[in-house]
Amino acid sequence: MSHRIIVDDYGLATEYDAGLSIADLALRHNVSTITIQRHLNNVGVAMRSPGRPISINVDKIRTCRRCGVELSDANWWPSWKTLHSFTCIQCCRRKSREWYHENRERAMVTNKNWRIKNRAHDNLRRANFRRLHHDTVIVKERQIRRKSYWKNIEVNRKKKREMSKKQRVRHRCIVLEKLGGKCAMCGFADARVLQVDHLNSDGSKERRLKGVDGIYRSIMRMADPSAKYQLLCPNCNWIKRALKRELGTPRPLNNHGYNEYQRNWQRKNKIIMRTQILGVLGNKCVVCGNVDSRVLQIDHIHGGGKAEYERCHWRLDKFIYHLPIVTIIANYQLLCANCNWIKRYELQEDRKKAEPILSMRLSNPNHVGGLEYLHTSQNIPKMSDVDKAQLSTEYCSGASLTGLALKYNTSTTTIRYHLKRLHVPMRPWNGNKLRWLDKTQLKLEYERGATSTQLGNKYHVHPFTIRYHLRKLSVKMHSNTYRAPENLEGKISIKVK
Repeated sequence: MSHRIIVDDYGLATEYDAGLSIADLALRHNVSTITIQRHLNNVGVAMRSPGRPISINVDKIRTCRRCGVELSDANWWPSWKTLHSFTCIQCCRRKSREWYHENRERAMVTNKNWRIKNRAHDNLRRANFRRLHHDTVIVKERQIRRKSYWKNIEVNRKKKREMSKKQRVRHRCIVLEKLGGKCAMCGFADARVLQVDHLNSDGSKERRLKGVDGIYRSIMRMADPSAKYQLLCPNCNWIKRALKRELGTPRPLNNHGYNEYQRNWQRKNKIIMRTQILGVLGNKCVVCGNVDSRVLQIDHIHGGGKAEYERCHWRLDKFIYHLPIVTIIANYQLLCANCNWIKRYELQEDRKKAEPILSMRLSNPNHVGGLEYLHTSQNIPKMSDVDKAQLSTEYCSGASLTGLALKYNTSTTTIRYHLKRLHVPMRPWNGNKLRWLDKTQLKLEYERGATSTQLGNKYHVHPFTIRYHLRKLSVKMHSNTYRAPENLEGKISIKVK
């Protein structure tokens, strides 16, 4: 589009000689500076240098050529004032934003290339900017980012999860390469199943404090991580865990020491249930044929294992133990730890949210009739060598279920089962039944250092009963800390299973 000058060339030359600059003439006649220069050259006007002082009436032209606002030192950049560009700061910023939106890709490429070439200068510039404007600009930017994040929370969370997974995969590759890339015990080199093992057996504690990513970063920062960590395949890791009894930190004993007995009984009962389940499923891995019971794991054929674990409160052995044998064979299989992790990786079972296949109603034998169960009456210890009349007499005389269980080396459930078969009425716990107990001797033994659990084992009663009688005798109770008995040889016999 051609532009037309309103005045003639000689009038334009007169204004130029009077002191107006080319930019002023272009602004006054609404044309470009190149057009003004071309018309001045047509009449042979000698162009002056840009640094020549201008003698014009500034009061008439100090207005923004875009919005018409009067220019002052507050809204006029000094650099633009030197160049005689009559544009306010707001219009300059608006023009820059419009150009950036129109040429965004070009601007991003240019800025990225400049940052790569001037990385040190750019880092210093950013650090100085954050230091000088932390309380104003940085805080405001954080508020804007937080508001934008919560505005599109689902999309942003999905992006964050994907970025975290990619970062974890990169860190894992670096860690595996740094630790040798194969199992330290058997040499298994499948990267899908290799696990980072702690030589000091403190992995659970460090994982709670740092998480998996934190452990990876610690290994990446260490010069020689082999002094603290090693790579093991899942099979070797479970074998090491069984040999060193890395079963987690047990719960502390309560005031009566009853947790120790309960924990031992639950462990023994769990071993019995697990042994029977493994026997039903074949006692070997269905893929590789591994027969080591320390590494065999119960796998869900149709998936949904995690959901089922949560539904049965992480007691899967007990849940499966009460299922029909036909249901167990149809829905479960045995895999070694290595094959289980490979199956999990190939089927991406860790990324799926499957629902449990089986209903909790199937775990109760009363709901399904005519089926064979692992949990039947013939699996309960018969105690054929025990006189049932004597058992009933002891219970009616005041012995507790716990005391009888400790005496006959069985569980309280078994004692209760046989008492119910004898139609013995069950009673609530009551400490007044031990009338035959010598309270003076009990007090003397407790003051010498015996605990309520040891005295309960000796007299075949619950520790609550011992503490009940000691409180009636106004005996000062021990703290929760265990104390070894003093000079009680031959007086207290403690059962050791």
